Amino acid sequence: MKSTKWICSLALLVGLLSCEKEVTEIGVEIQPPGDRLEVNQTDTITVRAYRLPDDSVLSSKSLYATVGQMWDPTFGYTRANFYTQWRLPANNVLFENDPVVDSVRFYVLFADPGLYGPTDEPSAFNFQMYEMNERMYSDSVYYSQKTFGFNPFPLVDTTFVPSLQDTNETGTFVPDTLVFTVPNELGQRILNGTEEELENNTAFADFFKGIHMKTNLSSEMLFFDLTDAATRVSIFYHNSEDDSLQFDLLINDNTQRVNNFYHDFSSTSLSLKPVNKEGFGEEINYVQGLGGMRVGLEFPYLESLKEEAIIINRAEFRVPIVEGSNSVWEQPPSVLVVKLDSNGIASFPLDFLEEDPLNYGGSFSETTNRYTFNLVRHVHSVVNEGAENGQLAIVISGSAVRAYRSILKGSDKAIHGSDRMKMIITYTKP
Repeated sequence: MKSTKWICSLALLVGLLSCEKEVTEIGVEIQPPGDRLEVNQTDTITVRAYRLPDDSVLSSKSLYATVGQMWDPTFGYTRANFYTQWRLPANNVLFENDPVVDSVRFYVLFADPGLYGPTDEPSAFNFQMYEMNERMYSDSVYYSQKTFGFNPFPLVDTTFVPSLQDTNETGTFVPDTLVFTVPNELGQRILNGTEEELENNTAFADFFKGIHMKTNLSSEMLFFDLTDAATRVSIFYHNSEDDSLQFDLLINDNTQRVNNFYHDFSSTSLSLKPVNKEGFGEEINYVQGLGGMRVGLEFPYLESLKEEAIIINRAEFRVPIVEGSNSVWEQPPSVLVVKLDSNGIASFPLDFLEEDPLNYGGSFSETTNRYTFNLVRHVHSVVNEGAENGQLAIVISGSAVRAYRSILKGSDKAIHGSDRMKMIITYTKP
């Protein structure tokens, strides 16, 4: 169905009440009795929602690098660290005239936003950087549970309170850049590389496999934009002919970079409660980024609408959050509803692939305290086209690089009343 058809249908729905109710009959008298359309609305479709661990998310060539650890009384302990390669700016690099390193700096630009945690300002943060001894491959696919070998002695081990923002020449706030001092010995080893080792980035990835960044002291998550030009490794050196030289190693879109996430729910009630997949599912539901938690969704009786021979005009899925659950830990700006196959692999429903993605919804409204979706194409495909009425899931938008979490209401009307998770279907009987 086209968006224009939905708009026309929506114009007919002014004044509709919840549950099954015929719309007002204004204008009906101008239609012949046999041509009148019966437009109805129902919010009694059963929604079954329950916890669904998000064990591993696609993490290779992530948009942002994540490092930190935090403890949330509801979601427990979360830890994140990352691995990344460094790349040559060109092939056949050659350093002549006895180069000698003066200093090495690793510049890392914060993402925007660059922090997630219980406060808006970072606390003391420990950064540890190690040299990897296991190679990553730029054309390989890695998931967030993947780890790589690294040398046990850190290249960098420093603790300070990072600054997330700086001001540019116009006084505008912009993401700040962290600067790490790297041992000169590493820079000298790169300058002393052979022609074969510095011939191209394939050879360089064997010569220098990359770095691993982690922490053992933090209360929040930090996010870095590794592929921005401001993120780089600068080797300052001199040789027998020049006193002030600089060579930059890069991180770009071709660089392999992998986030690793770990979650421990054992200190929370989430680890004690068995998952309830009966009836309406669970009273309260939980969704968390960085491979933490999803919400499994089922509409077990949706196919019963097939017997009605109806046309689906709109299918509004409302997902309210628990009041006050976002007072300390910010809710995600948006969430997604995705389809899951028998192996748990996610794909987007038809509605996400609409010409106008905004019609799909998913953004949080502070006015209504909920997320709202229009899943009309998905529902239509199940009711009228024989599509499988399979499992869906609610996930954090950008869950591979964002640590947001949210606590959602379940769908039992006896517990949550009208402000519950529900599907409101508007349909026409020909």
